This record gives sequence, C-alpha cells and structure tokens, in this order.
Amino acid sequence: MVADVLSRKTAIELRAIFVQLSMVDDGSLLAELRVKPVMFDQIRSAQLKEDKLMKKREMAQNDTVENFTIDENDCLRFQNQLYIVTTSEIKELILQEAHNSQFALHPRGTKMYCDLRELY
Repeated sequence: MVADVLSRKTAIELRAIFVQLSMVDDGSLLAELRVKPVMFDQIRSAQLKEDKLMKKREMAQNDTVENFTIDENDCLRFQNQLYIVTTSEIKELILQEAHNSQFALHPRGTKMYCDLRELY
C-alpha cells in the first residue's frame, strides 16, 4: 500500500514537468520526457513587447498580410524565418548559442553566419 502511494506521488510530479506516462503490457510504467527550448519563449516574449509587431501578428492570424505567419511555437515569422526584434538581447543570445554551443562547427568562415541567416 505504501509503495502504491509513493508511485502515485511520483507520477503526479512527473506530469507536472511535461512527462508523458503510459503503462506497458507487462505492467511497467514508461515515462517520455519532452523537452521544449526556452529560446522560443524568449523570442515570443520580445515580439509581444513591440507594438508594430503586434499589428503584424494580428494581420498574420487573420491572413491579411503576405510573408508573415505564426508558427507552432506562437512566434511570428517573416518568409518562414523567425522574426527577431532589433532592439532585443535575443540577438546576442542567439549569437552566443551558435558560437559557443558544443554542436557549433566552423569548417569554413561563413558557416555560422549562413546557418543563422537560414533560421532567423
């Protein structure tokens, strides 16, 4: 009985941190952790502070403007690239992440620039 109560408590805590739980045929519990990058939240937050972008966002939601869309992360995109606010610290964050990340490689001088230009 005690183990059952503890198991339920752990399951409730796991659900609170975006873990999907499912029961397997053999009676074991399978936990699937879903990771969501926080950078999208920061980009969206910076976009929502700009009055000019709020109008573009509204127009994109109503499909009354070309080249602007709202993506699955609720971020505004221009020609399928994330729209980064000019005056935000997000630019510095993106550059630091691209340059200092363990996954950033520099096989040629403009690779990082090309990668960033493709995404943002």
